[in-house]
Amino acid sequence: GDYNQYFLKLNYVEMPFLIKYKFKSKVSFETGLGYSYLAGVYEGDQNGEFPAAQVKPFHKFDLSFILGGYYQLTKKLYFNIKYDYSIIPIRTDNGGGDVKNLFFFIGQFNNGLCFSFYYQFDKKSE
Repeated sequence: GDYNQYFLKLNYVEMPFLIKYKFKSKVSFETGLGYSYLAGVYEGDQNGEFPAAQVKPFHKFDLSFILGGYYQLTKKLYFNIKYDYSIIPIRTDNGGGDVKNLFFFIGQFNNGLCFSFYYQFDKKSE
C-alpha cells in the first residue's frame, strides 16, 4: 500500500510448556513449546484501521519454540530473558510479506523477545 506508517498489533494468550535446567547456583536455562491463541488484531496505517475486506486473515492459533534463561540477583529476585520463535506461520499468502523460517514453512511469523523480573515470595532463607 501507499502509507507512511504501518501498525500491526497482535494480542495473544500463550500457554508455555517449559523444562528448566539449573546450570549453576544462580543461572538456569529453560526451553519448550508455547501454544498461543490470537485474542485480537489491529492492522492499519496513519489513517486508521484497515477495512476487514483488505486484511488477509491471521491463523487463530500459534505454536512456538521458546528458549530462555534466568539469573538470580538476590535470594528472591530473578532476571529472565526469553525468546519466542514461531514454528508455524501466523498468516500465509500475504502478497509479498512472506518469508521462510528455520522449519521451511512460508508465511508471516510471530517472534518475540521478553525481559522480566520475578520475585519469589515463598522461598525460605538458606
